[in-house]
Amino acid sequence: MALTVALLTVGLRRAQSVPPSAREPSAAGEVVTLLANNHLVLVPPGGRAPRWETTLAPAPDTSHGYGFLSTGHRLAWSTDRTTIYALPAADWLGAERLMAVDHIGGRVLQTIHLPEGTRYGGLAVGPVTGQVYLVGQQDKAISIAVVDPGRRQITAVWSGRDMHHWQPQGPVGGDFSVYQAEISPDESRLFYTYHGGLLPKAGLDFVDLTGAGPRTCTPPSPDKACLTGLAGFAPYKGGVLLTSGIDAGDGLVYDYRLDGLLMRTFHLDLGAGFLNDFALDLAGNRLYAVGSCGYVGGLSVLDLTSGKPRLLASTQAGQTKTVPCGQRLALTWSGELVVGRVARLNASPYFGGTLLYIDVATGAVLRTVTLSAEPVDVSAP
Repeated sequence: MALTVALLTVGLRRAQSVPPSAREPSAAGEVVTLLANNHLVLVPPGGRAPRWETTLAPAPDTSHGYGFLSTGHRLAWSTDRTTIYALPAADWLGAERLMAVDHIGGRVLQTIHLPEGTRYGGLAVGPVTGQVYLVGQQDKAISIAVVDPGRRQITAVWSGRDMHHWQPQGPVGGDFSVYQAEISPDESRLFYTYHGGLLPKAGLDFVDLTGAGPRTCTPPSPDKACLTGLAGFAPYKGGVLLTSGIDAGDGLVYDYRLDGLLMRTFHLDLGAGFLNDFALDLAGNRLYAVGSCGYVGGLSVLDLTSGKPRLLASTQAGQTKTVPCGQRLALTWSGELVVGRVARLNASPYFGGTLLYIDVATGAVLRTVTLSAEPVDVSAP
């Protein structure tokens, strides 16, 4: 399935592309969170309060989301870990601008307005070029844009897969939104997930960026994702880990080969409910996941070698008042698991939120940080 090239002025370049900023990289244990009110917050290592909080954009239009926004991967870091890239939401479907922010003091370095009529929900920074790859939608089609921060401009926009089969129905407007985007180490393949009110059609697609032109994977049928799933994912050589869209399970993660073969299904023992996301400890070959506060919560660690989960905290153990729960999560360099706690399944700009810092050995909450709104994304460089 080919992509239509709408604009392509510059291809991949070997020179790193970064905006002007302070040269001091982020410290181990720093955490950045994008809130539903479009504030960006940095919490220092060991901190119990934000170091800074910056307003990136006006509060989003939440009318189609009944007062809420979808959580997702809306943050990324420059390759030198000095600059934060953020997608502040315009509405339920995503962002209409890309922001570059200096991590030291929260100063906005750049605002790049994205093509009119588009909404972007996922972003990834190319490790070779430093360019920012954005994935979203326009007129019921996938839209992919490439931004060169050093030149302060969009260098490519591709119109991708037609999504007219996704007719809104169900809760929260029902339309699809992009949850996450990732780029391969050599920037030859771009992955993205999308979900919404048609969960059987949600999942992951990928685009090959080499050869005669960008090409999207071929799905099993025109109204399906190439790999059926839900939201959070992590690609690896030859495959991908992807959360399941089955809410009657116990927290499921699929291990797919890129040709669509389901190799393994991991059960996390978290109880019924959708599992949106997870965090990977590559050195320890472990996967961490928390249950949603809209379901039963809980914290599970999965040994990816044996495929066996271990519950560190659960409501079944009588921990209903202290059990961790949330949507987005990240592992810091200092070894803490940070969870963005939201009261339901989506984030509200009208209610305060919380970051939970968790001991990965015991599941105990070490400290909390109070936020001005619920967190949409959590990132540790």
